[in-house]
Amino acid sequence: MPEHCLLHANCQGAPLRDLLLSHPDFARRFTVRHVVNYVREPITQEELDRTSLYLYQYLGPHFNDYSTASFLARLPAKTMAVPIPNMFFKGYWPFWFSAPHLIDFADSVLEDLFARALEPHMIHAIYCKGRLEEFDGVEKTAMDSLAIEREKERSLPVSYTGVLEEYWQEEMLFYTVNHPAVRLTLHVADAILSLLGFSPLPPRVKTQFRHPDAEFCVPVHPEVGRRLGLSFTGKNVTYPLFGSRHTHAEFVSAYIACRLHGVTNLPAFLREWNNGEHAQEPLKRTFQT
Repeated sequence: MPEHCLLHANCQGAPLRDLLLSHPDFARRFTVRHVVNYVREPITQEELDRTSLYLYQYLGPHFNDYSTASFLARLPAKTMAVPIPNMFFKGYWPFWFSAPHLIDFADSVLEDLFARALEPHMIHAIYCKGRLEEFDGVEKTAMDSLAIEREKERSLPVSYTGVLEEYWQEEMLFYTVNHPAVRLTLHVADAILSLLGFSPLPPRVKTQFRHPDAEFCVPVHPEVGRRLGLSFTGKNVTYPLFGSRHTHAEFVSAYIACRLHGVTNLPAFLREWNNGEHAQEPLKRTFQT
């Protein structure tokens, strides 16, 4: 009978599970269940007792009984427990902040402009021109974010910041602040396999891999891209957004429209936006720069 692998991670766990199970030797040895950690998805003691491999992203003491320390204490002595990266990068989106009561993937500069009670077309024009003083700090934000990831990596047997530091300016390595793209995901999968004594993923698996998060890529502000020397950004560059492709300016239009409609779920709004709901075309003309 295959051994049980419990993958206790956020949304980064889903593509990792698929890649691990695409490795023939790993799949012969293990079954994998991905348990989403941030929603506190239940895990029974019975499942922990039969777990041979526990792959986990760290959860601090504030999670109480759902913390990493609590789960490690409940695992059998035979279980191999391996901490894995929880990758995050703010460099492409220096104005991101967590404000789920307002909107997912909130932007501090846009929200400041909203707070000034400006007309929507003015918010769009001011932000997209990128001449606000906030843009002067984007280089520091990127370097600080890289430093945080290096520090997080110090306690892990799986490294990834070398790849991030080497390629982040020439290739978009994240789709959103917490959704690493293909290169990083493949790298972490190979690193875990190596740690467990397996060979790398077969070349066929790597070339055929389609990342499940690739349909939602938050566009990078062209001015941020210019200041950071990002080779993949620009005013006319388009990004995948749920079956369609849009420029950064069009994304900002959708963000503003989402806020005006009082919707906090930006990805859901964007799906409807692409389906022609919420008066997309008139808003596009209104915000055109």
